[in-house]
Amino acid sequence: MKTRIGTKIIMLSVLALLFVMVTSCEIGTHASGTVTDSVTGLPIDSVHVTEIAVHKKEQTIVVDGYTDSTGRFDINGGLAGFGPRKTTLMLLVSKEGYVSQSMGNEYIDLNIRLRRR
Repeated sequence: MKTRIGTKIIMLSVLALLFVMVTSCEIGTHASGTVTDSVTGLPIDSVHVTEIAVHKKEQTIVVDGYTDSTGRFDINGGLAGFGPRKTTLMLLVSKEGYVSQSMGNEYIDLNIRLRRR
């Protein structure tokens, strides 16, 4: 009887440990690049760059930041748990007076050209 209880406790402990290991996995994300004006080619500062995780109809901001005076941005975020396997990552680039742009997963060393409204 004691060995059955001991075996059950061990099995439950192993299952709990596996659950914690799987759900606590984090996948790092990274986006970088330069934002310029589509007409002048000059860098645009203070552009809001947002990485969004889209899962079914839900959207969650992963990380956001702004371009510097040279138009450069470099943001790092992370997704935890099961989400990354079924989640699409999008990058939204916006600034007042310009038409916003969004793009999918691959975004390192981007050259984004925003068009004035």
